[in-house]
Amino acid sequence: MSSAASPINVFVASTPLQLISCSEARYHYGCSAETTLLVIARPDNRETEGQMAFLADALGWQDIETIYLKKSSFYLRLGAVAKGLSRRKIERLFIGNKSSWIHEVFYRGFDSEQLIFVDDGLATVTYYHAIHDEGIASRISP
Repeated sequence: MSSAASPINVFVASTPLQLISCSEARYHYGCSAETTLLVIARPDNRETEGQMAFLADALGWQDIETIYLKKSSFYLRLGAVAKGLSRRKIERLFIGNKSSWIHEVFYRGFDSEQLIFVDDGLATVTYYHAIHDEGIASRISP
């Protein structure tokens, strides 16, 4: 990862639509390549992995430091990512799916100056119904 002195913007995405939302947020917030880290966390399957790689290239993430946390090595690599991020000041943490336990690990595990959810639309509908019907509970904590 880049210099420990400069604050970093971290984007976490698992699906193509989340990556598109992260791209829109990156441009909206003016996050430069030097201060941006993209974490692609456990895509569902090889087809999704391929789509994510294609989109990362098509949406201008080529010069951005990118960490792929594939299903097969997720737990092993997560520790290394956590260690690297713990030494960095996170200016903004962009989360692609608030209801995913994988993404929850990031927004509960790391402090950031600003936490931004960039859901693909499905979470908005899901959380609207959850708030009005049954309430919201964490998937990883009591």
